Amino acid sequence: MKFFTAISFFFAAVASAQSCVGTEFQVCDGNRIKFCNLARNNVFDYMDCGSQKCHNVVGGANCQ
Repeated sequence: MKFFTAISFFFAAVASAQSCVGTEFQVCDGNRIKFCNLARNNVFDYMDCGSQKCHNVVGGANCQ
């Protein structure tokens, strides 16, 4: 259990260490959606689009 907690903390730290550019809450980053915390100007999560493609659209991004 400690190992799982350490790995989870590591991935959260890696995601939060990256910064966001612009004013969008969701943007495409390769084939995944990057979710930004605009107040802190950092990334707090990613979502992989899998076999679909990530597209930036008005108001954010989505997998199509």
